[in-house]
Amino acid sequence: MINGQKRLFSRVSLLSTLAILMACQTANGNPKPLSNERIVFQQLHSDFKRENKNLRQWDAPVVADLDQDGYPDLLLNDHGFAIRVMWNNQGKYAKPYDLIMGDVHGISVADFDQDGLNEIILARGGGSGSNARNSKVFRIDKNRRFSEVADFDIPLENMRGRTVKFVDLNNNGKLDLLNFAFPDQAKKGQSENYIYKNDNNGQLLLINQLPAIKVDGQKTLVTDYNNDGIADILLYGFGAVKLYQGKGDFSYIDVTNNVFAKPLLNVTSVAEIDFDNDGDFDLFFTRGKEFDGGDTFYDAASQVWGFFAKRGEFQFEHLVMGDIFQLENFQSQWPHKSLYIGESGYEYDYSGETHSGRDVRLVNSDALGFPDKRDKKGAYIGYVGNQQWRVAANIFSPMTAIVRGVKSYPAQTVSLGLKDVLLQNTNGVFKDVTAAQQIIDVEHSMGSAVGDFNNDGYADILVVPRGNLVTPINSILLMNQGKNVDLLKALRTILSHLN
Repeated sequence: MINGQKRLFSRVSLLSTLAILMACQTANGNPKPLSNERIVFQQLHSDFKRENKNLRQWDAPVVADLDQDGYPDLLLNDHGFAIRVMWNNQGKYAKPYDLIMGDVHGISVADFDQDGLNEIILARGGGSGSNARNSKVFRIDKNRRFSEVADFDIPLENMRGRTVKFVDLNNNGKLDLLNFAFPDQAKKGQSENYIYKNDNNGQLLLINQLPAIKVDGQKTLVTDYNNDGIADILLYGFGAVKLYQGKGDFSYIDVTNNVFAKPLLNVTSVAEIDFDNDGDFDLFFTRGKEFDGGDTFYDAASQVWGFFAKRGEFQFEHLVMGDIFQLENFQSQWPHKSLYIGESGYEYDYSGETHSGRDVRLVNSDALGFPDKRDKKGAYIGYVGNQQWRVAANIFSPMTAIVRGVKSYPAQTVSLGLKDVLLQNTNGVFKDVTAAQQIIDVEHSMGSAVGDFNNDGYADILVVPRGNLVTPINSILLMNQGKNVDLLKALRTILSHLN
């Protein structure tokens, strides 16, 4: 019980491409008549210059008023291709503008040197360890012109860049920098979680390092879990979540075991949410696992089959399709993006660029048989007779695609999802209230967004699941009922009308 009221979350399904209907409340908490219960979310196509391409994208867009005209602009990260800017022209977004091409990961925007203009710092990737580089900084003037900022007197460390964040770590009004890497095996466990101090003269100086992490454990949430006004750092992404308490002097204490009752594993994102309106930040953790190499998915109703390959050799049999093979949204990263056809394994000749998802239509007479050896990196497709096709992959980087018109496919085992976790913050100690708040979905959740979606004064949570490649993603909206105890009944009522 919180302040005499039990606040619960109710679940609403939200198709990512459709409008959602949600219940509103009257002042006394009773549902309004159904005809007045609709709040509609719509996609805006005319004011958003989106590309009609299947792109991987690395992360959610970064929102910032780059030119300081009062309208938030967007930075889009298409991993391995480009960072693009979408200028906001008084509510209408311009066509994406290429800022920098190549392998870029983390992004942060701020006027860190207090010259009146914003800077963008971009963490550049390291080619899986073969091309470690330092982060790059651009400055944007109020006329939307970019200029590259020269390296600092002591350049930022070279790394397989991942997380960058401008944040005031010592509360002196100057923005410092977190610059965390995907660890380089050659450094044999040395920490690459670098903390830079702003020297007030336009320089960022290496001042400290957080303990070393493994793999993608550098994902970061900057928070203030104990409400002392000093930034704390939560790391997640591989292994158990770690929480480091900031002391205000660039030093940190690992307080994980003091504030979390048990290890938090398989965390894919963390969001701050004051769900109980008590003035401190609670934490919502989405949890899930990535696809495993060799995972396949099949939807009999639409006859769509999909596969995922990574780090090895895979072969998929018994694709009953007939004479035509329709491959769609074939995603395969450089340098192993070739497609080999039939017994001879001749290389398919693509027209146009090959970064975005490719569609391929084959007829059986052009793809007869299958090669005995598959020593070239890429994907293989062949017609093996009796209306059946075969797909194989010899790949390092992730590869995915779907195939349409598959009439049947053997049942596959799909890994079970995980429960997301809501932790309530009470004086800097977290309590698991997931079950008490009726958050019961078992999914492979990849991310979340917090907002008051029905304007009742309580923060709600939108959860995006991983999906299965072959059917539309059905996002989940967790509605915070607050004191409106009749909201769940109202939602059930409106959902029954929708079904």
